[in-house]
Amino acid sequence: VGSAVQGWQVGDEVLGLAFTWSIQHGSYAEYCPIDAASITKKPKEISFEQAAALPLVSLTAWQALSEFGQLKPGQSVFIQAGAGGVGSVAIPMAKHLGAKVYTTTSAKNHDYVKTLGADVIIDYRIKNYESVLREHEPEGLDLVVESLLGNGTEVAAIRLVKTSGAVAFLNNEPPEMDEIKERKIKTEFLHHRADGEMLKKLVSLYQSEKIKLPRIQVRPLAEAKDAHFESEKGHTQGKIVLRIKS
Repeated sequence: VGSAVQGWQVGDEVLGLAFTWSIQHGSYAEYCPIDAASITKKPKEISFEQAAALPLVSLTAWQALSEFGQLKPGQSVFIQAGAGGVGSVAIPMAKHLGAKVYTTTSAKNHDYVKTLGADVIIDYRIKNYESVLREHEPEGLDLVVESLLGNGTEVAAIRLVKTSGAVAFLNNEPPEMDEIKERKIKTEFLHHRADGEMLKKLVSLYQSEKIKLPRIQVRPLAEAKDAHFESEKGHTQGKIVLRIKS
C-alpha cells in the first residue's frame, strides 16, 4: 500500500481494473501496480474467479450505456454479440436502465441471452440483423453498442440509429460519414476507464441481483494458450477466467 493511500490495508480483498497506458496493460501477472482510485472491495459472496471477470466488461458496458448513451426507460438499444463478455453484462444493465434490448447471437446461445433479459434475439447466421432491426424500429434505435469489426458493421450502426441518437464503438473509430453530422448522431470510440467508485456501484447492483452476473468458464493457467484461442474465436458465453492456483 502506497504511503499516501488511505482506507486500504494489506490483506484487503479487492477487485478493479489494473490499466494504465504508461505502465502496463492489465493484471495478467503475479504482481501489478494499480491506482487506489481504481479498486473497490470484493464482497464475500462473489468468488475471486467471478470478481476477475467483472471490472473490464462491467465498466465498458456501463460507460457505454449509462454515461455515454444516457439510456433511459422506454428507449431502445442494440447490443452486438450478446453472449460475449461485454454483451453478457450490457444486456442486464440495459434492462436495469429500463430499455428494450435487441441483440445478436447464434442459436446455441439463444437461451443464455434470453435469461440475461434480451427482448429481441436475432440469429445472425440465418437472418440479416439490419433488416430485422428496421422492421422493429423503423425510425431507428436510440443507442447502438457496436463491438464487432469488419463486414460493414460500423457503417450499419450509423444507418440503424435514429436521428440525434448515439453509437458507441468499442473496437474502432467511428466511420467517416456525412450522415453522422447531418443527422446529429453522437459517436465515440470508447476506451474503458478505470473507476473504483463506479465499480463499487456496479458491484452493489450485482450483489442485490439487480444485474445478473455473467457466466464464466474457469480454466487452469496451464490452458492459457487454448483459452486465448477460444476467446479470439468470438463464440464464448460470458467470460473465460484463468485460475492461477487453488
